[in-house]
Formats: sequence, C-alpha cells, structure tokens
Amino acid sequence: STSAALFAAGWLGGCGGSSGDAASAIPESDAATSTDLDSGAPGIDSGTPGIDSGTVPDGSKADGGCVEGTACFVNDSVPGLCKAGACTACVDPTDDTACKTAYGASIDGGAAICSKGVCMAGNCHGNTDCAGNKICGLDTPNTCASCTADVACKTSYGSDYVCNKTTGGCETNTTACMNVDAGGCVGNAADICCAPTAGAGGACIPGNCCTSSQCSGGTPNCVNHTCTGCAAVADGVYWVDPTVSVSDDAIATGNKTDPKCAFRTITHALAAIGNAPAAPVTVRIVTGATTLGALEQFPIIVPTNVTIESANTAAPVTVLVPAGKEGFVLASPTSALQYLTIDGQANAALHGVIAQTGSSATTTKLMHVTVKNFGDSGIDIRNAAGKATGGALAIGPGVTSTGNGTVALPAAGLHVHDNGIAVITGAAGDATHFDTNTGTGIRVEGLAQLTLTGEIGATPPTTGTVTTNGNGLVGLEIAQTPGAVPANAVTGLTSWNNTIGAGIRILAGSSLKLRSSSSLGNGTNGVHIKSSVSGAVVTNDTSKIDLGASAAVDPGKNVLQTIAGQSPNKGVGICLDIQPNVGQVVIAYGNKLVTSAVPPANVDCSTTAAQIKKNTGAGACAGGAALGVVGNAVNTDQVVTLLCTQ
Repeated sequence: STSAALFAAGWLGGCGGSSGDAASAIPESDAATSTDLDSGAPGIDSGTPGIDSGTVPDGSKADGGCVEGTACFVNDSVPGLCKAGACTACVDPTDDTACKTAYGASIDGGAAICSKGVCMAGNCHGNTDCAGNKICGLDTPNTCASCTADVACKTSYGSDYVCNKTTGGCETNTTACMNVDAGGCVGNAADICCAPTAGAGGACIPGNCCTSSQCSGGTPNCVNHTCTGCAAVADGVYWVDPTVSVSDDAIATGNKTDPKCAFRTITHALAAIGNAPAAPVTVRIVTGATTLGALEQFPIIVPTNVTIESANTAAPVTVLVPAGKEGFVLASPTSALQYLTIDGQANAALHGVIAQTGSSATTTKLMHVTVKNFGDSGIDIRNAAGKATGGALAIGPGVTSTGNGTVALPAAGLHVHDNGIAVITGAAGDATHFDTNTGTGIRVEGLAQLTLTGEIGATPPTTGTVTTNGNGLVGLEIAQTPGAVPANAVTGLTSWNNTIGAGIRILAGSSLKLRSSSSLGNGTNGVHIKSSVSGAVVTNDTSKIDLGASAAVDPGKNVLQTIAGQSPNKGVGICLDIQPNVGQVVIAYGNKLVTSAVPPANVDCSTTAAQIKKNTGAGACAGGAALGVVGNAVNTDQVVTLLCTQ
C-alpha cells in the first residue's frame, strides 16, 4: 500500500530494529544459536497496513528494555508500544494517540491508530469515525473512504442505504430519492428513484426506468430498471462480455441470446442483479482469453446468492486489480468466486479476496481461483470495521494463492485474523496451494480459526492436496492471542522447502491439532514451538498443542524429520523453544522422525519402539536431529514421543 511504502521509505536509513511479519510469518530461530533471525533481517514486514518492521526503530537500549512510548514489535512481529521498559500490545482505542506518536510520522497524513491490539495505519475503528457517512475499511483497513457504488453502502450501513457519488457518503433512500417513479437520486445520476413493491417511500436503484411506460422507441421494455429491447434473463445466468465492440451496457440485461445484451462489466451486472436476489444467480464471463478490470469499480462486493465465474473453466478470465485497490469482497452467505484468476499486477494492488463479517464458513466459497501478485496477503479473512464477529470462508479445491507480498514487505498467501474462520479442503488432482509467497503460506492470529483437510499423498510435496511450500519465511504459522482461543485442526498439510523458517510454527498459548502432515526440507524445523511475549507477559502454555495424542489410538502420523538425502529439515523435527523449566509438555505420540543411531534411520513412532535423538541447550534445534528442547540439559519442559524413546 502507499502507506506501507512510505513507512519503508521513511525508516530506511534510520535505526534498525527487530523484524517479523504479523500478516504472513515470523522468521524462525537460528538452528545453531536459537536466537531470532528476525533481528538480522531488515525489510521484513509486520503485515500490518503501513507498518514495516524491518526498518522501524525498535527503541531498544544497550542495557536491555526499550525507550518508553517508542515503536517496537511484540513477538518480533506485531507493531506495539514500549511500556514500562517492555514491548507491549497497544490498547484500543486508548492508545490511538500513542500509536500515532510512535508510528505516524512516516504514514500518509500521519494517521495511525490502535486496532485490536496492533498499531497500524488508519483513522477509524468503524463507520461512526468517518465524517459524512463514508466507509471505514472499504479500500484500506481502518481508513475512511468514499463509496463508489450502492452495494458498498448496503454492505457497510444496511440495505436501505445508497451511495451519493458526489459526496462519497452513504445516504438512506429517504434522503436520496427526489421523486418516486420519475426522478433521479441525489448525487448519483446512474440511479433512479422507484416506488417499492410494498411500504411507503421509494428506493434508489441503478437504471433509468421504473416501469416500461418510461421507455419508448427501440428500447420499449424496462428490464432490470433499464430501457432496452433485450430480453430479461430467465435462467438465472447473467452474462458478461468485456469485448467493447460486442456488448452494450446501455441496454444490457445479461441475456446472451443477442451478444449486445451481455454486460460489459461485473460491476454493472451486480448493480442490475441487486444486493440480495431472492434466488441463486450466476454472473458468467464469456471468454477465458480476455482480461478485465479497467472499467470495473473496485472492490467488487459479491452479494448473497451470487456466484461469479468464467464460462471457460479450462482458461479462466483474468481480473486485473488496479494499484492500491482491493479485488473482491465476500461479506454475505451463499456467495462464491470460481474459475477466475485475480491478479494484483506486480504487487501493486492490496488484497485479492477479502472475506469479512457476514460471510459463512459453509456457504461463502472460493474454488478454482488463482490469486497472485498482490502487495499484501492474497486472501484475507477478518472482521469488518467495527464488528465483533469475523469473516468466514470455505476454500475448496483448485485454489492457489502465490507471489503475494514483496521482498521489502513480505505477506501471506492466506491471512486469517481477528475472529476470522477458514475451512480449507484439498482434493487429489485438484490441489490447493499457498506456495511461494514472500512471507508465509498460511498465517492464523488473534482469535481466528483454521480447519484444514488434505492428504500428503505417496510422494509429497508433489502429491500434496493442500500445500504451503517454498514460502520466503514459514509455511504455516499459528500465532493466536493467548487465552480462550478457538481450536485449529490441520490434517494432511504438506509444508516443504520454506526458505528461512519452519514448515509449521506455533506460538505458545495457541491451539493446534496436527495430524498426517508432512513438513520437510525447511530452513529450520519441521515444527517450531516458541514462547509468546507481550510486554512483561510471557506465555509458555503448550497444553493446547497436540501433535499426537496416543501412539495406538490417535497417533500424529506427521512426517517431521528424515535422513540426509531425503529432504531433511536443517534444524530438527520438533523444536520446543520456550522459557526453560516451566513444566510444559508437548504430546507428540506416533510421528515419523529419525533415530539416534549413526547413521540415523527413519522411524515411524506409531508402530516402532525406537530411540530418537534429542538435543538440549542453546543450540538444541540444529543438526538434523528428531527433537530439540532449548534450555539446560536438566529441564522440566519436554516433548513426549512414545512409542519412540529419547
């Protein structure tokens, strides 16, 4: 984003600082020393809009601690504030001013606030903070923006609101309708004021007619509130043809019988369909060889009961999202995107797909969609501004999110935060990929929740049906806010060859049940479990981390370390990297690791009683062993691996 770029530019040449990525991943501990690579990796983005943790001064002092009120990074990743000598999560909205003081100088307009415990660029917590009924978070999280279409107002303010394009604010129909069944609408010449089917007053509706009596000549019929000679859609399929020489938006109805009756843009088709069609409808784009986007109004907000897709499923249409814009917003149940490519154009656009409050983990769907080359996370699931409930999304087979983020500002393929919910399902021959992003494949934080179901197949990573491979930092990161967190369940994930960090990273206090997954060939560990730190509060709780509950009944069956020549992790299979001697136990029965023999051999601890190698001490998570427990040789913290012994 523009703000993020200015943060980076403003802090280059300034003091260094700790680095990490709240939206994508936190770099792993160095295998040899167990010190964070974060501190030596400039330009690692915090993932928070406008915050670049790689270049922000962290306020640290030579004698430890930090300078009061300065910018710093909680868990080396989340932008916070120095309080009482320690980096601490901010308190919203109490710390808005403090965040602005610490971070605001390098943001456009100097605007920064505390949102859900994170200092970030912005000027609003919700719509009530935006003057003139503008929308908080329409284009950029926590930032007031002008509406561009009625659907944005209906989604943000309610079904009775429409967009005044002159002021950029949302108005009720009572204010906007000037003359029922005859006149236009205040501030929006593209709408007409029509009487409702029941009740008093009128409603502003995109179009130029309310009844056919207002039409004449070669366009005698009022269809979808447009005077036209085209027939109405009878089968629930509204066609879009971006070919300017064919379609004619002035008379379009979406009926494909006559090519000129197809809509030219998705935006126009959705305006004609309305915010809440009573029955399911499909917006189908005619050709898979065409790109579109120049005439669209972004973000494109998908209403309930609407599916947007390409007609040519073998060569889906490419939607080009402009710089600084969001692509699609899913904020309703029973809505979907499928058979599309959504392109952020060399990382200039922000997010490809956003699922926010109002969407459903079962009926809001993303399938057979490629999201690529966005400046921030490709797919973002979060709360809408000012809402306590999160977005939710069912991510089905054939989804790929790749190439998102930049070297200076890494980001995730999928970012699930606030109270968001992601349900991911892969299929053989139609895999789902969160690969080769500059930050993390999948990151889950806050009070968000992930359910992932796939299969590693016979020869991972090539046969994995859900993958987080080849990302710049970490494959999967679970970094929930410690406390009463929702349960995450991951089965059949393939997480290989993530460059700097682990295949799977878990902050203590988070919840994860991991089964039948494969994490090999990574820059550090197969699984890395690390303390969560905020100010003076250090969380070491591993009680909600389940890598295998019973060797006989419920084994982990996770492939976490292998012998040389078979893509071993450079660190260890499981690294327990919390404060030593705090009595924490990680249950990891029945996983596939390596023995302590020389040379080591592969062992399946769900079927074989063998001895595996455990390292302890400062460099515990190094050297290709099965386990590493950071701390003294005598340590009350442990990873239990029966049937295998240590």
